[in-house]
Amino acid sequence: MSNDTRARWLARMVEAGLTHKVISPAALVAHATPELMAEHLPPELLAQLLASSLQSGQFTPDSVLAHVSTETLVTYLPHNILWACLAAGLANGTGEA
Repeated sequence: MSNDTRARWLARMVEAGLTHKVISPAALVAHATPELMAEHLPPELLAQLLASSLQSGQFTPDSVLAHVSTETLVTYLPHNILWACLAAGLANGTGEA
């Protein structure tokens, strides 16, 4: 299985985790912290996220996920962080990893 195939699969798992409330946006952002995103996401994406947050007056986990797709998170963030979030959500069953 290629790395691209694995990344697409992981993106689908993260999206399914959010959809089925295995993890919450807050749990995802608790693992994929703003510091981690600042280190790994492309500068132009960070600028768009910041501009959107300033325009809307809010910077919440939901607003982050409205602008940064799960595919983008999987593309740029370390996969072990995303796996840890999924594993924590599955372990405690509350969606709050």
